[in-house]
Amino acid sequence: MEVSKDEKTILSIVLMSITMFAMIPTYFNAFTQAQSNPTVSLDPASASATQLNEVITVNITISNVQNLWSWFSDITWDPTYLTMVGLPQEGDFLTNVASTVFQPSGQASVKDGFIKGGISDTILQSKGASGSGILATLQFKAIKSCTQTPISLANITLNAPPPSSPPGALNPITPSSTSATSTVSLIIPGPPTADAGKIK
Repeated sequence: MEVSKDEKTILSIVLMSITMFAMIPTYFNAFTQAQSNPTVSLDPASASATQLNEVITVNITISNVQNLWSWFSDITWDPTYLTMVGLPQEGDFLTNVASTVFQPSGQASVKDGFIKGGISDTILQSKGASGSGILATLQFKAIKSCTQTPISLANITLNAPPPSSPPGALNPITPSSTSATSTVSLIIPGPPTADAGKIK
């Protein structure tokens, strides 16, 4: 059966339409991923200690960010179970771009379980950092047995380089969440139980 020129044209158009519709999910997924908000997390999300005074290291990480110039967060924990070792240490995510001003706050209050005034970091130039990496590293010492106790970030704030006008204006980046949590457990094994039915 011979196909006419008009029928061939219609068939081509139908095939092109099917191909385009089939490709829509791919383009949509790529667009969604490109538009997704950056995420600030505590890594690992959970950690376990097996002895008193064991040190737990937790990183504040960021992923999928574009042009990050500065960030801020409050840090809290329960001083009944954890004590902070020193002050937060700056990660290399921003320092890989340029010099920074890192402020873990000189008013750190280990006893009360929070960093007064929070922790902040700012790049000393108008270009930000993009991608994923470590913003800061925290260390805690487990001081009392518990099944679960949180280390939390709150009031997470991200900014791109400020606009040229008005002077001093901020340029917010919206994070996927303004809080994050990591949990720590300290389970101290008890003495072995005697087996009364076993003959020594």
